[in-house]
Amino acid sequence: MPVYEHTMKQLVDGDKNNLQQKMSGSNKYEFKKICEKLESQYHIKPAHLMGLGTSCIVYQYGSEQVIKVCAKKIKYFHDRKQRLASDLQKTVEPMAPYLLPIVKIIYDGDEFFAYIQDRCNPLPKRKNITTQNLCDILHIIQVMFANDVIVGQMKPKNVGLWKGHLVLFDYHSMHQLYDRIKDTNDWCHSLEESLLTYERLYPHKVGLQSLIDHISTIKNPHDTVEVIKHIEKIREGLRNEPRGGNYVPWRSPKHRQ
Repeated sequence: MPVYEHTMKQLVDGDKNNLQQKMSGSNKYEFKKICEKLESQYHIKPAHLMGLGTSCIVYQYGSEQVIKVCAKKIKYFHDRKQRLASDLQKTVEPMAPYLLPIVKIIYDGDEFFAYIQDRCNPLPKRKNITTQNLCDILHIIQVMFANDVIVGQMKPKNVGLWKGHLVLFDYHSMHQLYDRIKDTNDWCHSLEESLLTYERLYPHKVGLQSLIDHISTIKNPHDTVEVIKHIEKIREGLRNEPRGGNYVPWRSPKHRQ
């Protein structure tokens, strides 16, 4: 069975109606064309299908990489005059390696784009996280805020181990931070839920509610700087514990290498 037919069958069998609509929407032949390209140029087979997300499909590509095929109906492209995959790539680059970078864009069309990304190991959903894990997660939030963006969906399914530390590998729901604040009063709700998830998964008392309360007060860049400092105090406290792990101190963007 060709990759396209197999993938569409998995969408139906898995009851992925929302994703199925995106992949067979207004330009129903474009996704099929991408699948044919994956077969002919990248030797992707039906057995390489790894995952079905809310906006993208993931295929194994060799032993250390994946290919993601994404619909452009994602939050990052909302209100943008041009929907270019290269814009997403450029936005993410300054935040590497804490946001897992796009290695190569292999397709950029009207309704879809596809890219190669390094493979990482997602965090188990219900397994306790380590102090190092929590430090990495907080560091990811610092990096995003320092670059004036927010990705609310930071739960374990979107975070994984790569080269010894945690990275955010799914950031299609990325918003410009202050645009998001202007658009809705509950702009940080998803991020708050993610932090509460990690607090439950962390086996020691850490008190992330104070951070959540602080995040919700962000209105301007000065507030953001104060939140970044608040996060750093939490990370320093984790570092000073006997189980602190390898601590990477925060550097403001102007000091970043």
